Amino acid sequence: MNKDWARSLLADCIARRSPVEIFLRRSSAAPLCCVPLLMSERLALVAPYVDFYPDGYEVVRLRSISAVRAGDREAFHSHIMLHEGILDRLDTPPVSIDSFPALLTDLLAQDEPVIVSGERALLLGRITKVGKKKLRVRYIDGLGRMDAEPTRMPYDGIDSVAFGNRYLRLVVRYAQDGERTTDAE
Repeated sequence: MNKDWARSLLADCIARRSPVEIFLRRSSAAPLCCVPLLMSERLALVAPYVDFYPDGYEVVRLRSISAVRAGDREAFHSHIMLHEGILDRLDTPPVSIDSFPALLTDLLAQDEPVIVSGERALLLGRITKVGKKKLRVRYIDGLGRMDAEPTRMPYDGIDSVAFGNRYLRLVVRYAQDGERTTDAE
């Protein structure tokens, strides 16, 4: 997909507050159904939705996007969300999307747990430090056990950061602190 065309389509959808589907390069997961809210030079802030209702936020690296679709299906979703008043109630969170370090610094200050997705890792947990080159997150596994030591992830390996969704908040609420140990770098 032409990067300029994708940026233009996202900018248009931000201006109209219109849903899109975003396909990520390295992901075999289903496309991200979302409403784009903001875009910087390198990142886009979107509000993913399920059953037409927004559920948290995700910041996606623009170079990680392989395709953006805004066709008839997304127009129908927009029609439903508009008539249900969902789009009018959609807020933009107070975070910087100038860079992943800036975003993650804001989320750390707000004590927001995150899901960080990248080429080699998927981290769900609490941010402990936003360093110069790497992020540190206390990972929570599928059984709700939080690592005693943080896992490090370089910023250039991050494709997206999700926060503020129901799943993440519930997992973090019920996680058991310090149950696992991990190899520190």
